[in-house]
Amino acid sequence: MPRAPFDLPFRGRDDELSRVRRVLDHAARGGNALLVVEGPPGTGKSRLLQACAQEAVRLGFRVPDETCVRRQLPSLGRCKVPGVGRTGRTGRPGLRRMPVLVLIDEADHLGADAVDALLARGAAPHGVPTVWALAHRSGRTCESLAAVLSTRCGYVERLTLGALAPGVITALATGALGAPPSPSLRQLIEKAGGHPRITAELLLGLQEEGAVETGSGLAHPTSTRLPERLHRRIEETMACYSRACCQLLSVAAVLGRELDYEILAPMLRTPPPR
Repeated sequence: MPRAPFDLPFRGRDDELSRVRRVLDHAARGGNALLVVEGPPGTGKSRLLQACAQEAVRLGFRVPDETCVRRQLPSLGRCKVPGVGRTGRTGRPGLRRMPVLVLIDEADHLGADAVDALLARGAAPHGVPTVWALAHRSGRTCESLAAVLSTRCGYVERLTLGALAPGVITALATGALGAPPSPSLRQLIEKAGGHPRITAELLLGLQEEGAVETGSGLAHPTSTRLPERLHRRIEETMACYSRACCQLLSVAAVLGRELDYEILAPMLRTPPPR
């Protein structure tokens, strides 16, 4: 799975982690489950899957390597789980009944054959309790993957990740910078809107450019200029969207933080989403 650009502690997702544990507990008791994590780019979907994997290992799950899972998916039979043979065994008798966690990050990039394999997976593959954990970008779910997400597979849990609370962002900044942010620095950080990746890139960029100093027990910005690292990240993110979408976002950014799409779209002759 992709690594976060800045190794900030994983905070502010206590409710989501609690729901992840419920899914894993269900499988640990012999059931099957589907865990879906969705959200905009950079909101921590990969980090949540990593936390899910760590918790699963602690509970005694087998967690096949995701690269191998993606390679095997197109050829999986109706009742086969990656890392488990058709008899439900792994070659080691002691592992026969261990539950399995199958991680698939960026599931919206799966090919048609892989999605078909997921659809055909069966509710209880050879008696091996299994959790399928899929992460995908909001608004990027193809129709075939949507069918997977709407198919009941024992216990189903869908998590939508959004912005982090201001208190969490302040705690993250304090840990990253070694001191609580000053009011002026807090105001700068708040412009990230609680977005985890943008906040991380902003903090790292400020450090790289020496734009933060500590005094009187607080971290102060030495410049109001946004770091180049953050500019590059925004450009990379915008490159993922259509020209019309980028134009709409650019105009909205100029007009203010809150704007009614129904008002802006006709002005730019942008068709409504379907």
